[in-house]
This record gives sequence, structure tokens and C-alpha cells, in this order.
Amino acid sequence: MIRHHHGGDLTHIKTLYPAAPRPWIDLSTGISPYPYPWLEKLDPAWIRQAAGRLPSEKDIEHCKNAYAAYLSPRLSPDQLVLAPGSQYLIETLPGLFPKNEVFIATPTYSEHARCWRRAGHRVVNIPYGVNAIHDTTLLENLPPGKVLILTHPNNPDGRCIDPPTLYNLVRDYSQRGGTVIIDEAFADTTPAVSLLHYNILDNVVVLRSAGKFSGLAGLRLGAAVCTQYLARKLKTHQGMWTISTLSLLVFTRLFEDAIWIDENRRRLKWNMTRLRKLLEKYGFAVRGGTSLFCLTEGRDMCAKADILAQAGIYVRRFTERDHWLRFGLPPNDSAWHRLENTLERIFHDFRS
Repeated sequence: MIRHHHGGDLTHIKTLYPAAPRPWIDLSTGISPYPYPWLEKLDPAWIRQAAGRLPSEKDIEHCKNAYAAYLSPRLSPDQLVLAPGSQYLIETLPGLFPKNEVFIATPTYSEHARCWRRAGHRVVNIPYGVNAIHDTTLLENLPPGKVLILTHPNNPDGRCIDPPTLYNLVRDYSQRGGTVIIDEAFADTTPAVSLLHYNILDNVVVLRSAGKFSGLAGLRLGAAVCTQYLARKLKTHQGMWTISTLSLLVFTRLFEDAIWIDENRRRLKWNMTRLRKLLEKYGFAVRGGTSLFCLTEGRDMCAKADILAQAGIYVRRFTERDHWLRFGLPPNDSAWHRLENTLERIFHDFRS
């Protein structure tokens, strides 16, 4: 079986570094280390009941209503298709379209290319650079009627396009018969960048992930936002009870908790500023990111990642770009302290 490497696989990294100190500090994902305190927010009787029954249409309806209201006042719940995580949607969407050329703005999340290729489509990479994707000629020069995939904010560098510019580019390409898929898995920390503040266009699908910002990735919830026609098409490919009753209950409560959402955005932003300053202090060049992850670039990154792993700190490496490392946020004071000590050691070891 082919192994696809992503962040978060602590079981694998522990086997490579059995002598590393415990507990491991997992900075390899873009999942918030400050999870929504749902056990405190929900009645224990509701939790027990939700864990013991299958989801009803009313459970799904309540969650869709809350999610739509959280995402944008422009959205109708009928434009949302809930799924067990945005990865599920990334894997499902390629099978809904005839074989085609698929243009992916790269570098980006590798699962997009893998899933479209697996479904028999021809994948073409286009540069996700400041002078490329911002240039209107990029989409004007794409053949009409193809598929364009754009991650926004981008993973792993956090790159964003001015929303009005992006909307115009997407609208124009949609009008030329193109399908556009916008992956907004990391847009919750900066909602102003989302295309969901505009009218949903024909042939456009926006993917959202509820688990990263909430710190509840294990509960598996995401959504595809699209026209009702595409929503119905996507629903026909879903099985029954794909999302647990408990997940629907927890996320419905979260989407309605405006105070916690606002506090979490501020907390993530403050801590990411702290992380960037710490990395720069010890010689790591920050090249981008979001409030959930930070991309660094430099020399000897594989060796530096090895030292971090020996200290029980797992960061995201990139097989095809060994000059990059991506850092998530430490969860507590002990983790911050161990990270700083290790970064200081790296700084002295590699100072020329």
C-alpha cells in the first residue's frame, strides 16, 4: 500500500524516534491546539443521548442552519452539503465530473492532485505566485470548460488573493464554462477572505472544514457550499448517516457560540504572532502562513527537523521541498518552553 505522508501521524514518528521525550508535541498539523470545550458547553444528558442514536433529518437541518449563518448571511442552508470532513469532499468531487483537464494552483495541499488523478483526470499545475494567480491573464488563458482548483488561504504558505479580485476571476471563468473549486479549509481565522460573502456562482464549489479552527478534527465535519443543483448532485453520492449525531450536536452548538468564536480568533492570532517572533529570533525565515500554521524556509531544514524530533517535537516536512518546515501552535506553556529550548540549540548548532 502506498503511504501518503501528511501531518498528525504521531504513531509513525514515534517509531522513528523511540528515545524522544514524552509527551510528544505535535506541531505538524494546522489543527488548533485550543479545542472547543463542548463537554462544558453541552448538557451531559444530551451527549449521552446523541452518542446512542442515529442522526435524524432534524439534527442535520439544525447543523446546516447554524453553519450557514456562521459562514455568511448570504447563504441558504440548502446550499450546504455536510460531510465527514473536507477530505471526504476532496476525495468525492472528482467522481462527479466527466474526465477533464484539472488546473491546480501550486504548491498546495497535495491531496487535490492525488484524488483527481486517481479518478482519471489530467492534472496540470499552474504557479500560485504573486505575479501569476493575481494576473487576470492567467485565467483568461485557461481553456474554457476545464476545472480550476485553488486553496484559499493556501496551504502551506497562507497566500490569499484580494477577495474582489478573486471573485471576478472566478466569475469570469465560470461564465466560460469552467468549474472552480475553492478550498477554504483555513478561512475560519480570517473570514474576510472567504468567497462566501458573495453570491454563490454556477459551477463553483467552496469547501470548508469545521475541525481545524475548532480543534475538533476528530469529530469530522466539513461542508461543500455550492448552487442547489450541484448540492443535489453531491448528495446523491453520499451514504446514510455519514456524520454522527454527536458531531452534529457539538458543531451546531459551536457555530452558535459567537463569543467563543471571536475569542478563539484573537487567541490564535496572538499566539501565532508569538510563534513567528520566536522562530525569527532563532534564525528561521518565515515565508507565510495563517493563524493556524507558519511556513519557514532555509538551509538544512531536514537536519533541523531531525533535532526537533529528537526533542519530541513533530513539525511538518515536505518531501519535494526540503528547504521548508511548517510549524503549528504549541498547546501549553510546557510545549512553548521545550520548543524555545530546542530552537535555541538549533540556532547555536547551525550558526556559521
